[in-house]
Amino acid sequence: MKRPKKELLRAVVTDDPLRSLTRPVNLQITAQRFALQQMELLGGLHGVTSLSSFNGTALSVSFRTATEQHTIGSAALVHPGLAITAKHVLADWMGDVVAERASIVCEAPRDQTLLLWDVERVTTLPNADLALLSLRGRSALPAGNNFCVCRITTRLPRIGEALLICGFVPRRAVAQKASSMNIAGAMHIGHGKVTDVWPVSRDSVMLPSTSFAVHCPAFGGMSGGAVFDAVGDLVAVLSSSLDGDDIAYCTHVWPALVGSHGAEAWDFYYAARRFFSGNHGRKV
Repeated sequence: MKRPKKELLRAVVTDDPLRSLTRPVNLQITAQRFALQQMELLGGLHGVTSLSSFNGTALSVSFRTATEQHTIGSAALVHPGLAITAKHVLADWMGDVVAERASIVCEAPRDQTLLLWDVERVTTLPNADLALLSLRGRSALPAGNNFCVCRITTRLPRIGEALLICGFVPRRAVAQKASSMNIAGAMHIGHGKVTDVWPVSRDSVMLPSTSFAVHCPAFGGMSGGAVFDAVGDLVAVLSSSLDGDDIAYCTHVWPALVGSHGAEAWDFYYAARRFFSGNHGRKV
């Protein structure tokens, strides 16, 4: 596919625009499909695409400390203030977040700018590689006060069905904090056909819930990113892809929709506020 031109997106950190409203406003929510044919019109189906191709529904997941920001995964926006990702994306940093040594933040490219989010609550499912992120806005409302979200399906894809995957791959995993912060990366997409389907689980560790495999390579940072079915509905998140193996393993989203006995939740409101305090007007 044709490589897009280098893009530079900017945003300014603010208080939550919804909680700061002084008068009623009309908000719109558009549940959007991202189909294979749509990506073909944007220039191809493998490699790098425009950062804003997914209209603010494709999020990068980062952990922010007092001095640095580490971008390590992706997520999909399913409602204003709610995203879904792979649980393992968060695993190595949860101890630091609980101890308030770090906070979780998300960035969503849209309309040549960035929508910024704090993660205030994480809910993980015990028997699925899934986590729900409760988000708090930290940038201006999108154009027209219109939030785009992923349209979800609970349908299990069939073997041979062509799917689309996407995720944010950082070029530098770590960004230094200063009066402004530069985050370098690219939006990667790929597509392939379903090769295996496990209606219950594939194993008890990596894919312990409904899952499937897609013949498509994936790259570091795409974990937790959206997997869209043939008509463009969100059907799964990317769980893993072994180096040198052109197979992407995906966890179906339905366990996150129906809930699960034993789900765990952590609240991080004060941790997020701590690392953003004094940073109003900071450019990202």
